[in-house]
Amino acid sequence: MYGIFVHDTASLQRRSLYGKDGLDDFQRDYVVLIRTGFATSSRGERIGYCIAQSVSHAGLPELKTLGIVRASVSFCVIFRQQSDQIVEAFAHAVIDPGGTMLTFFALQEIANSILGMGAPIECAQGKKLRWYTAIESEDRNTCAYCHKSIGKLFSTQSCVCKRCSVNKELVVRSSHSKSGMAAHAYNFCLVCFLAARNLSTEEIQREEVVYKRFVNR
Repeated sequence: MYGIFVHDTASLQRRSLYGKDGLDDFQRDYVVLIRTGFATSSRGERIGYCIAQSVSHAGLPELKTLGIVRASVSFCVIFRQQSDQIVEAFAHAVIDPGGTMLTFFALQEIANSILGMGAPIECAQGKKLRWYTAIESEDRNTCAYCHKSIGKLFSTQSCVCKRCSVNKELVVRSSHSKSGMAAHAYNFCLVCFLAARNLSTEEIQREEVVYKRFVNR
């Protein structure tokens, strides 16, 4: 659920890039109310959900002069964890793309967008790595394993060379992208990579809330 949670435009763009749903290239915009959370099923199972519903807002008129079509969407995604490595997902969506887009292409884009919602784990792991490297930092110039010199490396504990590292794609802010976000590949030492994967998402979110309250004082 940490991977699917969004609270602003930047987090929505980040999730879109991790899911590769193509929303940034879609000449449509949406004004939606999104709710993400947990619930308990009639069988006592804990499930996660994400619900989005198009709404009208007087302060957000359609951008017709920019050639952007205001589309309408209503969808719900439900997640149920089967094991430590398996998450079951169910999605139901009703989307009106608006404009004169052919039905075939509209359905194809909609399908890609919904499939992109199936990548919350990838997004969560990327967000964990970004958080971990931000709070834990240590500068080294030699590999902790083979002791060879290293260049710039996203690591915090046992810094390693490229041969001893793990390559991972992260979504970061970029001035070269029209959305302000772009995916780039970085090298991480295995120790840091595994440590970030094992972080508690609930603890990270609590710390993020505390940090935002501190900087907004």
